[in-house]
Amino acid sequence: MTDGRLRAAPGRQIDLGQAESQALFGIHDANLRVLEEVLNVQISARDQEVFLEGDEEEVELAARVIGALGRVAARGIPVGKAEISTAARLAAESPSTSLERFFTDSQ
Repeated sequence: MTDGRLRAAPGRQIDLGQAESQALFGIHDANLRVLEEVLNVQISARDQEVFLEGDEEEVELAARVIGALGRVAARGIPVGKAEISTAARLAAESPSTSLERFFTDSQ
């Protein structure tokens, strides 16, 4: 995780609802750290805002994963480290796959 300061790298901001952010971030933002490691991006979070930095392609993948899993979490489906890793891998390997559908169809 970054210390909250943004660098001059390609970046993106995502706004989530309070319930989504609490369910998605994990304890002490542990889920976001998993996503940082898997996709090689830098993530900082403040309240319900997520800031992504890194390679443009990886930032877009991370944004896709966070958005989809935020919607999954809003449905009350638990999101943990395993789901973060799976979603990141799936987003990279199969961009046309609906992450939201992937996680909700199995429920």
